[in-house]
Amino acid sequence: MLSTPNVMAQDFCVGDLDHDGTVGVDDTILFLEDLPRNDYSVPPKYPCSPDGPAPVLGIILTYVGTKQNVLFGIIMLLAFAFGLGFLLILIGTFTGILTSLPKSGPWMVRIKQGFGIMMILVGEYFLIKTGQLMILKERSYE
Repeated sequence: MLSTPNVMAQDFCVGDLDHDGTVGVDDTILFLEDLPRNDYSVPPKYPCSPDGPAPVLGIILTYVGTKQNVLFGIIMLLAFAFGLGFLLILIGTFTGILTSLPKSGPWMVRIKQGFGIMMILVGEYFLIKTGQLMILKERSYE
C-alpha cells in the first residue's frame, strides 16, 4: 500500500494521467492500481463528471418557489427525476444490444471528423447570424 497520505480516488480525472500512466499529486507520483478504493470513492477508470444535476435542480427549485404552487412543484420535480433516470433505465434494459455494436476503428475516425466539420459549420452559421444582427442593429440607429 502507499506510504503517502491517504488520497481518495475521486480526486483524479482520466485527464490527469501522464503519458506513463501515473497521476501527479502534490509532488508525489502515484500509480492508479495503488489508489485506495472504498464505497465512497470513484474508481479512477471513470472520467470525472461535471456538477451534474445540481445547477438544473437549483433553477427548477427557484422557479417553483416563485410560483408557490405545491402541485406544480411536485410535477416539475417528478418530470426532472424521470428525465434523469430514463436514459439509465433504457440502457440497462437493452444491455444485450450494446454488446452487438461494432468496435471502433477507421470508420470511427471518419465519424469524428464529420461531426467536427459539422460543429465548425454550425459555429460559422451562428457567427454569420450574429454579424447580420449587429448590422441590422447599427442600421436601426441611423
